[in-house]
Amino acid sequence: MKLTTTTCLLAVAGSLLAQTAIAGELLKAGTGLSGSANAEEAGIAAAKAANAQLGDTEPKTVIVFAGRKQLTPELVKGVGSVFKAELIYGCEGYSPLTSQGNLTGHNADGVAVMALAGDVSVSVVSEAAKGKTPKDFADCGEAIGKKLKALIDPKLPGKVILTFGNQHVGDNAHYVKGMTSVLGNEIMLVGAAAGGGEAREIVAGRIVQGENICVLIQGNF
Repeated sequence: MKLTTTTCLLAVAGSLLAQTAIAGELLKAGTGLSGSANAEEAGIAAAKAANAQLGDTEPKTVIVFAGRKQLTPELVKGVGSVFKAELIYGCEGYSPLTSQGNLTGHNADGVAVMALAGDVSVSVVSEAAKGKTPKDFADCGEAIGKKLKALIDPKLPGKVILTFGNQHVGDNAHYVKGMTSVLGNEIMLVGAAAGGGEAREIVAGRIVQGENICVLIQGNF
């Protein structure tokens, strides 16, 4: 599997998740996009737009992609004013986009938010690569695979994994190989890179560096 760029992950994930829906509201998702140069205001606006689409349904996980200048404590504060901080995960991304559109420019100011809810199980794990060698990324993928394997419910037939973070071009192949060495190739996987080791990620409302994040969605789909 070749990982795509972060710019299209929300769109790909939304399309992939839409295909899992069956009668009723098994999976519910809302997205929001803001191009405000003020990181906190952008976070608030994008999060409110995503939350409005959920109605009265409580979110289970919130995914945030933001331009490099926007991924700051102020951004997390803004998104956290709408959603619980411990639900917030994300990373830097070039020109974040949602179904509302995208923002032009290689590293444009922008914040994209997706909130996931509904009658599904959502689990999130993360792991940092201990170095920059192929083995380090393979070990990181293997560690994440083991964490995910412990969370897999065999009674739920539908499984999708979204992964993002410190998995840049070249590194991502080793990372995925490590993950699939534990999980195999039966679970649908889609992901994207935040950038190299200097890129930042959000893990449970905390800004970190060098982390890979996986969102495991399971349900009757």
